[in-house]
Amino acid sequence: VRRDEVRDQPLAWTQNAMKSSVFLLLFSYTQVVCGRSTYRNRIPNGSSVPNPEIPRSVWAGVGHYQAGGGGQRNQFGVDFAASGFEWTVELCQKDSDGDGRSNGEELGDPECVWKEGEDPPFPAESHPGIVDHKIDPTVAIADTCKDYEPPRDIQVMDIKFNRPSQLDGSRTQYICEQFHVESPQSGVYYFHQIKNEPLVDNTDVLHHIWIYSCDGTSSSDGDRVGQGSYGCNGVEGNCQIVAGWALGGGDLCEPASVGSALNFGSTVGGSMVFKVEAHYDNALGRPTTDQSG
Repeated sequence: VRRDEVRDQPLAWTQNAMKSSVFLLLFSYTQVVCGRSTYRNRIPNGSSVPNPEIPRSVWAGVGHYQAGGGGQRNQFGVDFAASGFEWTVELCQKDSDGDGRSNGEELGDPECVWKEGEDPPFPAESHPGIVDHKIDPTVAIADTCKDYEPPRDIQVMDIKFNRPSQLDGSRTQYICEQFHVESPQSGVYYFHQIKNEPLVDNTDVLHHIWIYSCDGTSSSDGDRVGQGSYGCNGVEGNCQIVAGWALGGGDLCEPASVGSALNFGSTVGGSMVFKVEAHYDNALGRPTTDQSG
């Protein structure tokens, strides 16, 4: 635990559990095109298509207007579906977004020779379904973890499903699990969360995930601790979101001397209730498992 030089109180605690703080609160699950790895693998450079709105980031849901996938298809998504979800010469030569460049040129296959499973001839240069804006390359979106140096004596904690959650093949499922977590340091109850990283297990089905902390003042807080994972949807009890991840997300590091407060002293014995809530979008409809956090 790092202590503030002036106030001499705990200021730093890392939770090696989640990444990113950028999320969409509502999603549409009826049409997923190029948002899952099974679809992204069917187009050249499907996992590294540049985001035309945010420099040095990717557009995970290539066939959607939402960068994270889900919701309305963009024109490339419409054309990809019309091609039977296959990379054909016709789809490659088409200019789906009407920006004067073929889909193949934008995705790094200008000669339309790429086959699934092969390395693309070139990296993806732009998005085939979204007209690229002219972005000043000198204006960068901050990478919050670039040159990040963690303080000394930090505490690291994994918050994830204890055992693999069983998914039954339904298109949409929400799975939760609750935990009692003791203070990372005996006799110290106030910490600050300074870095979040994800522990993403099954990238084929995980759409987004939240971590909640609960202060124990509501009867529903902690009433499922030790019971394993269960179907859920929504906030339970007096809980608040402390971390999360969604498709296309990255690490989140707080600036120096900044952190999100966590109070382990609000319950008897110096513990907190944490809850993992994961949303799954199983486009293939096959039973599978996940143990993310």
